[in-house]
Amino acid sequence: MSQQTPTVFSGQEEPQNSQRNDETVLVKEKPETDVANSAINASSYPSAIQECPFEILTDIFMCYLADKASRIDYLLLVCQDWNRLVTHTPILWTRINILVRAGQGPPPRGLIERYIQGSKDMLLNVQITCDQVKINDVLDEEAWITVLDLLHGTIHRWKTLHVMLPEHWHFSMTICCIFKESAPNLVELRLENFNWRARQHVKFSEIPRLHTLKLGSGYALKEMLSKFSLSSLQSLAIDLHGFEMWQDGMAPKTWPEDLSTFHSLVT
Repeated sequence: MSQQTPTVFSGQEEPQNSQRNDETVLVKEKPETDVANSAINASSYPSAIQECPFEILTDIFMCYLADKASRIDYLLLVCQDWNRLVTHTPILWTRINILVRAGQGPPPRGLIERYIQGSKDMLLNVQITCDQVKINDVLDEEAWITVLDLLHGTIHRWKTLHVMLPEHWHFSMTICCIFKESAPNLVELRLENFNWRARQHVKFSEIPRLHTLKLGSGYALKEMLSKFSLSSLQSLAIDLHGFEMWQDGMAPKTWPEDLSTFHSLVT
C-alpha cells in the first residue's frame, strides 16, 4: 500500500476529502508562553541608542537641550545609564533658561543650584524670558529677587546672557538689577524689550571679552560706553531709539554725532 502524504491546512483552505484522516497536520497558533519568551529574548538585545558611545550620546543630548534646557530631568528618568551620564557631564548643565509667566512663581532655588553645581566650573549660558509679563500682571517680586541674586552670584561664569525684558514697570527694574558689576567671561549679550528706555539701566562695570552685542535701547549703549570700552566687539545690533537722549532736555536728535562718538570709543 502506498503511503499518503500529510496535508497542511492554514485554516482557510478546505480539505479535498470530506473526511480528515489521522495523518492530516493542522497549523496551530504559537502558545502565549512562546510569544512571551520571544519578547523577552528580543528585549535582551541592546538597542542602537544604548550602544552609542557616551561622547555621541552627549552630543545628542546637547542638541536636545539646546531648545529644551528645562527638560533635563526627562533624560535622567530614562534609565540608569542615562542618569549617570547626565549627572556626571557638566556641559549638559550649562544652559539655564528661565521663563517668567504671570501667576507663576520662580523656579525652586534648589533647581537653579542644581544647574550651578552640576555644571562645575564651566561657563554658563543664561536666558531669562519675560516678554509675556504685561504692565498690570501680579508677580511675587520678592521670590524672584532671591533667584536673580543667586544667578548674579555666577556672573563671573556667564558666557552668554539673553534677557527679554517685561512690560511690567517694577519687575523690569528688578530684572535690570543683574546688569551690574564685571562680567569677565561674557562674550555674547542680548538685552531686548526696553519699554522704559532711560529708566532701565545697564550698569556693567566691565565686559572685556564681549564680541556680540544686541541692545533694544540706544540709551543703554551710551550708558555702557560711559563706563568701559568695547574694543573686542565684532557684531552689533541696536535699536537707535534713545540716541537723542545723549544731551539733556532731549532736544534735537543727535544720534549721527553719537554714532561717531561710539565709533571712536570702540576703536
